Amino acid sequence: MGYPEKESNEVNEQLNMKKHLIKYLILILLMSSGCSLDLKTKDLAKTALNGQSISLINHYFDLSYVENHAIAFGLLNSIDRNIRIPLIFLLTISATLCVLYMIWRIRDKNFRFLLPFFIILGGAYGNIIDRMFNGFVTDFFHVHYFYKYNFPVFNVADVLVNIGVILILIQWNSIEKKVPIPFPDFTKGKWQTNHPSLFCIGHVIFYVKTIPMDKTNE
Repeated sequence: MGYPEKESNEVNEQLNMKKHLIKYLILILLMSSGCSLDLKTKDLAKTALNGQSISLINHYFDLSYVENHAIAFGLLNSIDRNIRIPLIFLLTISATLCVLYMIWRIRDKNFRFLLPFFIILGGAYGNIIDRMFNGFVTDFFHVHYFYKYNFPVFNVADVLVNIGVILILIQWNSIEKKVPIPFPDFTKGKWQTNHPSLFCIGHVIFYVKTIPMDKTNE
């Protein structure tokens, strides 16, 4: 009497495994596509923009080639290069491992919950690979106001990371139930579990920029 039920359970398990596998194959493909797009656009920027800028929207938006040798907003720029480069790799790899850990904690969640983390990884790997082979990160999107007020020059990887972080924050209430990571809530003076500012910190680590008050490289 129990055999048909057992066979049915086995069939359901196999179907769930196939769905799980397809889900992760799609996520990995999207992550790889994002990373490849970032690296391709950086190569184009190096060949087409090195030494010049192209104005797309006069006084507001340019394509400008910038070599970023530091991290967020020029931090660590004053540190000796022999110390700075390993430290940057340590920070970015640590943040990447944090994202991988979050993926593991919510590995059984729906596609939409996992997607933001893979988008972030695609951008993160793009910047890591770029720095690994060149010693710096290539940036080329320059938003400004008559060059008087300048937003940090950024790249496709940074766009991906920002999109991922925004999607995570939007879905945080659903995600946090599966990710009990202690993080200090300084507004309440105590440690609180599942605080979205965790991702703001990770975002700053990934967001490897300098603030270009002019268009010169380091």
